[in-house]
Amino acid sequence: MGRPHYQVAPGRLKILRCGSDDHFAWADLAILGTQPVVTPELANLLLEHYPSLAQHACKNAGSGARAQAQDVPATFGDRLTGALLPHAAEHLAIELLVRAYPGQVFAGNTRWISREKQQMRVRISSPSQAALLEAIEVLNGLLASCQ
Repeated sequence: MGRPHYQVAPGRLKILRCGSDDHFAWADLAILGTQPVVTPELANLLLEHYPSLAQHACKNAGSGARAQAQDVPATFGDRLTGALLPHAAEHLAIELLVRAYPGQVFAGNTRWISREKQQMRVRISSPSQAALLEAIEVLNGLLASCQ
């Protein structure tokens, strides 16, 4: 029996592999094109459609000088513009899960698989791949509208 084939929406993220276990869903993504980060235009579109992304807790955002100077917990909004696209997909997937399951808490992480090939693994704390695949599709659609 062969592996399932996933359609990739036109955009800047390509799904290389994906899977899940009892607790997590993950996707290995390739960043396509020369713009691997969230632009100001894309950040505005994301916040227009998903305003609560700005309040997401984000461990990666904690290194910013602004967050340290204010001595407040860092948010994804502090780092949205300039965030790597797979990191944005992680937070968007979490947002979709929060909307689908109010009151539950979800988390995720994004890490490099290969910097040279611009490939990253996104992982979320839900065994369902649906939110992660939808987030990638939505993000690719918004990226296409920015071109």
